[in-house]
Amino acid sequence: MTPPREVRLSWKMQLSDYFENPLYDRFTVVFVTYKMAKEFCEWRTLITMLNYASLSKNPKQRSKYYTKIRYRLPTVDEMTYAFTKFKDNIYANYKIFADIETFTMPAYPQKKKKLEFVYFPRNVAEYTTQENVAFGLSWFDRDTTETYIKTVTYSRPSDWLGFRCVCEIVKY
Repeated sequence: MTPPREVRLSWKMQLSDYFENPLYDRFTVVFVTYKMAKEFCEWRTLITMLNYASLSKNPKQRSKYYTKIRYRLPTVDEMTYAFTKFKDNIYANYKIFADIETFTMPAYPQKKKKLEFVYFPRNVAEYTTQENVAFGLSWFDRDTTETYIKTVTYSRPSDWLGFRCVCEIVKY
C-alpha cells in the first residue's frame, strides 16, 4: 500500500515532495489511511521482534529486551491519561523541533522503568483504535483550548491527520 503521490497539500506542496524532501524526514507521516496506520503498527511489531531475535544470541543479551512486544494505535482513554499524567511533556514551543534527537527512536525498545510521552500541539491529530476518531489538536484546528484533550472525527486521510504507535509490553 502506498499513499497517493499527486495530492496537493493544504500548504501548496505536493505530497510526493513532502515524502521525498530530506527536510521532512522526521516529520509526521500524513495522508495515510486508518488501515495503513494499523498495518504499519503490525509491520513494526514483526520487524522489531525480528531485529531483537537477530541481536540477542544468548540469555544475557536477551535480558536487555522485552520478550514480546506489540505496536498498535492508542486508545482514546490512553491518550487522555497520557495528556493528563505527562502534561509537562506537551511542547507548545516549536523551537524544540530544532532538536533532531527528539525524533530519534531506537530500532527496538530496551527495558525502561520510566514511561515516556511527548506531544507537540497544533502538529497533527492522531488516529486512535476507534476508526473515524482522532485525538489532539492539529494545525488545521480552530479550537483554542489549552488542555489539548480533544477528539475529532474524520472521514478520509488528510494532511492534518497522522498517527503514533504505542509499544505494548506483552511479555517481560
